[in-house]
Amino acid sequence: MNAVRPLKFVLVGTYSSLNKGDRLMQEVMAEQLRQRFKSCKVSLLSPFPALDRPAYSGIKVEKASRRNLPYSTILVVLLILLIPFKSLRKKLISSIAELNIIDEADLVIDLSGDMLTEDYGPLIALSHSFTLILPLLLQSKYCVVAQSIGKFKYLKPLYRYLLNKAQFVSARESITAGYLHSIAVSNVVEVSDLGFLLKPDNKHVDVPYFKALGRKVVGISPSALLGVKFAKWADGPSLPDQLRLFLKKLVSEGFYIVFVPHVAVPKGKSDFDVALEISADISNDCTVLRDDLSPAAMKELVGKLDYMVAFRMHAAIAALDQSVPTVLVSYSHKSIGLAGKLGIEELVIPCDEDFYKNIETTFAKLLGEPEMFGSEYSKRLNAVRVEATKNIDLIESVFEGARNDN
Repeated sequence: MNAVRPLKFVLVGTYSSLNKGDRLMQEVMAEQLRQRFKSCKVSLLSPFPALDRPAYSGIKVEKASRRNLPYSTILVVLLILLIPFKSLRKKLISSIAELNIIDEADLVIDLSGDMLTEDYGPLIALSHSFTLILPLLLQSKYCVVAQSIGKFKYLKPLYRYLLNKAQFVSARESITAGYLHSIAVSNVVEVSDLGFLLKPDNKHVDVPYFKALGRKVVGISPSALLGVKFAKWADGPSLPDQLRLFLKKLVSEGFYIVFVPHVAVPKGKSDFDVALEISADISNDCTVLRDDLSPAAMKELVGKLDYMVAFRMHAAIAALDQSVPTVLVSYSHKSIGLAGKLGIEELVIPCDEDFYKNIETTFAKLLGEPEMFGSEYSKRLNAVRVEATKNIDLIESVFEGARNDN
């Protein structure tokens, strides 16, 4: 009997392993694939391969061109023009690592998170479209996994076409699923985020010293967007200033603050930088965790907190998956959709000029209603974890039972 060839998977859509949410999606997916498909090979296409290679053990990392729009456009044009010239087209594909990896893939898995949208501008949405256009032109199967998608304006026809050509699109919350149905994307399945499948690292992380302080500990997962998107309002203090006021209030009430930076970028301000700025006034009553911890190690530490205020969705998931009472600060529909799955919509507050009033009221509710994270919450959480595994079930269904068990 002939041996079954190991399946080849290619992960696309990532930005950088410096983003812990981004990194955990790649790590969890690779681990789940290895569990389901024995001896499978996993590759990753990254805009920053030299930076990402040390972060991903056992994953082949190559350069993704999507952030270079002129180059990506030329690749697409050449792939189309050379369709009648099979030999030349084959030489082109074999000479470029990105094209060759996609061409040989049994399945290309897009893990763009929340980037398939025009919320960050049409050029960023266009750059992410190349992660779907290339496998389409190379006739490789592709799927879009565990994402918050939309809305689209100028690129709606393009994305409608690309998403409908996917093997499936899994939406990690109902808002995305509803939107995709509204723009006539037909192959949508609602699931949960891959972060619910990440196991905390309890082997390489010491018990944090703040547990010995005898004070209730509040985690703050800040966002570098605080100083960009929400720096100023027409009237009143900025959102960063309102957060400082709230943290001073918590400290005055006896709480200890632990900042949980979740996102850094190859160039520019990181969550760690923002945490240092905001913590300056309460430096004797807070800790800023290192930003070089792995997602699993960070999740282990988050599980030791008493409460969490999360601007970052995957930081929120790290807390909520361990039943840490959490306030979610939302600047997009992904956090609202996450809270809806867990029945805690009332713990979501917007990034707006009334932030201080909203966070004060919502955090008081968190303290006053511990039953919100009781037995009913545990039932919903277990259901969400089951939904997260559906992402891998859907991938398995692409091969119609041809999993490599040999």
